[in-house]
Amino acid sequence: MRAKMNIAVIGCGRFSRFFIELFKLHPDVGQVYVCDLIKSREEEFCKMFGVPAVESFEAALKDNSINAVAIFTQRETHGPLVIK
Repeated sequence: MRAKMNIAVIGCGRFSRFFIELFKLHPDVGQVYVCDLIKSREEEFCKMFGVPAVESFEAALKDNSINAVAIFTQRETHGPLVIK
């Protein structure tokens, strides 16, 4: 049996909502987390999709149980986040 991947979705906006369910349904994904600078939006996604939140983008990078981040933030923030 292969190990499952845990993914943190960074940015809880209109586009990311379509991917959370897809990630949850994927047989190789164990856990999906969400994170947003606007905590009320993050909490809404946690309830809507039944997933936990990760405190911040930086916390997701430091968490050894998270294998990948999916960046769904404003496009001007993609470069700096990818570099981190």
